[in-house]
Amino acid sequence: MSDYPEGLQDDKDRQVEVEQLAAIQQVVVTLSHGINNPLAGIIGAIEVLLRNEQGLPAEAKEVLVNIRQEAEKIKKIMSQLKGLKVLHTTSYLRDNARDIKMIDLNPSKKS
Repeated sequence: MSDYPEGLQDDKDRQVEVEQLAAIQQVVVTLSHGINNPLAGIIGAIEVLLRNEQGLPAEAKEVLVNIRQEAEKIKKIMSQLKGLKVLHTTSYLRDNARDIKMIDLNPSKKS
């Protein structure tokens, strides 16, 4: 039971959530810069290789296509993180001492 009256507890809970979201957004901006720049270079290099695919073995082309697909997944995740406006979490790891949560980027899509 809280020591705060119900309305004040709700305000306190909202403030904590706002502060958590602000902290997460700061981390996202830092990660976004650090990940998106090299990722753009990787995707660009793959595109150059695939445009000049003559002489590439079929297996090498397939590997490049797979790498590009995985890089595009990373790009999409980073975009979703940048658009984060509401904090939804889901349990990631639960043991006796803690319940570690991860941010749910697609809260309306349950697996």
